[in-house]
Amino acid sequence: AKLYAIIRSTDPEVTVTDSTSIYPNLAAGAKAYGIDPMRFSVDASVADMHAVEFTIDVRDSTGGFWSEKFALAVHAPVIELYVNTLSDTLPYGDNDGVIEEGENFLLKISLKNFGSGVAQAIAGRIRSLDSDIFVVDSTSSYADIPLLGVAKGQGFVLSELHLDQTNYFTFEA
Repeated sequence: AKLYAIIRSTDPEVTVTDSTSIYPNLAAGAKAYGIDPMRFSVDASVADMHAVEFTIDVRDSTGGFWSEKFALAVHAPVIELYVNTLSDTLPYGDNDGVIEEGENFLLKISLKNFGSGVAQAIAGRIRSLDSDIFVVDSTSSYADIPLLGVAKGQGFVLSELHLDQTNYFTFEA
């Protein structure tokens, strides 16, 4: 008997883009993959380990029908700030090991992935919230970060006019 299956989900964070798959003729007890895969996408904001519930309905050419519910866990990254380092090495500063007022320096912000999914294509950006911070290079790219992995990125170049006071900036990844 010829088989076809339809998959659906009522989860608002899931979009089923190809819900139907056709299967080759199967003998009793035989197994086969669908000829064309079913496809769905998950919103990037879905939390790590969120269970997405699906229903699959299978019909055959003789009128047989079977329906089953199942769930798949979403494996998403959970990124947190990890370690920051400052450097006045060349070509950013004067390479004397001391960051001075008005001197450019390199700030490397490390990120750690505590989620079960790989963090991919991460771009970090800093913005000054204070007129005493001058941002020379506001972006940094990060390598993919696996579960419990850490990435540093190339870093950000900035300078501070007054080191004797607290200056603020924001970081987004």
